[in-house]
Amino acid sequence: MSLDGKLTVVTDDPGGLGLWIARKLARNGGTVIITSRNKSNLKKVCNLIDKNCYGFQLNVSKKEESSQVYRKYFQRL
Repeated sequence: MSLDGKLTVVTDDPGGLGLWIARKLARNGGTVIITSRNKSNLKKVCNLIDKNCYGFQLNVSKKEESSQVYRKYFQRL
């Protein structure tokens, strides 16, 4: 399955299952956004995945933070 040109979001903490899912998505061509409440792990995990990986600190239970993640991502482009 090709994900070329697709934006994917992994909201699981980027370790274990979240890391596995993000790697699979990146290997299939997707641009991956990973989120975590723990900011210190995000850069490390993105470096493990791919150059098309972006990490953002996010608490998914706070709706306003979710909107900010997408705004920050699109501002980088």
